[in-house]
Amino acid sequence: MQRFELTPLPLDEGAIVASVQAPGAGAVVSFAGRVRDHARGRQVVQLEYDAYPEMAERVFAQIAAEAKEKFAVVDIAVHHRSGSFWSAT
Repeated sequence: MQRFELTPLPLDEGAIVASVQAPGAGAVVSFAGRVRDHARGRQVVQLEYDAYPEMAERVFAQIAAEAKEKFAVVDIAVHHRSGSFWSAT
């Protein structure tokens, strides 16, 4: 099963991880990006991420297909947030 989502709303990491509970899977791997407070020697206060949803979902599907082929992935969910994000500082 595959689930792809691009949303301006905050992501619920626990719910996403819980959505990939295939009985034949032996692990769940996740990645959660965060806004850091600096990059290339400069302070970061905000990031802007804008995406074309249809194209983003096609890319999610390509990434999922490659992961399934290379690593025998049983179940996959790709969620990405769009919009403005601020550093914790």
